[in-house]
Amino acid sequence: MEKSNCIEIKNLSVVFENEDGTKNVVLENINYAFKKNKLTYILGKSGSGKTVLISHLNGLIKSKKGNIDIDDFKILENSKKIKDIKTLRKKIGAVFQFAEYQLFNDTILKELIFGPKNLGIKKDVAIEKAKKIITEVGLNETYLERAPSDLSGGQKRRVAIASILTSSPEIILFDEPCAGLDPQGEIEIYKIIMDFKNSGKTPIIITQDMDHVLEYGDEVIVLADNKIIAQGTPKQIFRDCYDIIKKNNLEIPKIYKLINELIDQNSIFEKLYDYDIRSTKQLAEAIKEVLKHE
Repeated sequence: MEKSNCIEIKNLSVVFENEDGTKNVVLENINYAFKKNKLTYILGKSGSGKTVLISHLNGLIKSKKGNIDIDDFKILENSKKIKDIKTLRKKIGAVFQFAEYQLFNDTILKELIFGPKNLGIKKDVAIEKAKKIITEVGLNETYLERAPSDLSGGQKRRVAIASILTSSPEIILFDEPCAGLDPQGEIEIYKIIMDFKNSGKTPIIITQDMDHVLEYGDEVIVLADNKIIAQGTPKQIFRDCYDIIKKNNLEIPKIYKLINELIDQNSIFEKLYDYDIRSTKQLAEAIKEVLKHE
């Protein structure tokens, strides 16, 4: 029977030692199972440990305490280093904030085949993958001979994501994938992310954009005070954990702000919480339904 979880974190704690000898607890006893083929968002204010958490998932950081299972790959607390890290990196790719700044090759083709070659994929196979992936991120093969420096910010971001996709990971970690992009750029990046998810893969995203969380998310976890303080669907988080969201200086999605304003005007609109509303169109339809039954 196939496992429903792609990553299981068990009792993960992270403590950094400061220069003066004092200890800085970043994560404390984290337990969470990321579901396969679900888009999970990680929320939390700056300094809550979000980036440290995802950096453990592909082996950039290894904690002395806690185990992580990625399908059949295990990162164990009692081992000094991660064995066979190339296998792990084939399973999990990472696109960190402003990933386009990490592009360093003189052509996009070289950029796209760099990762696969390092993972042991033959050059000719990597080139064929690059030709396929470049079209999947909304560019064409003519871009392969261009320099990354010639591209717009949004195009560079797509190339950065393409460089991860060429290694065929099952999971991709995204840290603020739309940071600094205009609305059209955000749409283009989310098309890539959702195409990845719809192909049976698993995206995990750190973001501060709650409108994206509501529109695209399947699961949400909220980090604060070194711990997971809330978890659930976007609807559960924004409906039932409103106080937690506000206390941690996180935004409420615009649609939920509007729902709350409607409830303040008339309590009948509390029935809107019975609907799974993710867009203004769905909100309008739900309002009609609520009014129809009054």
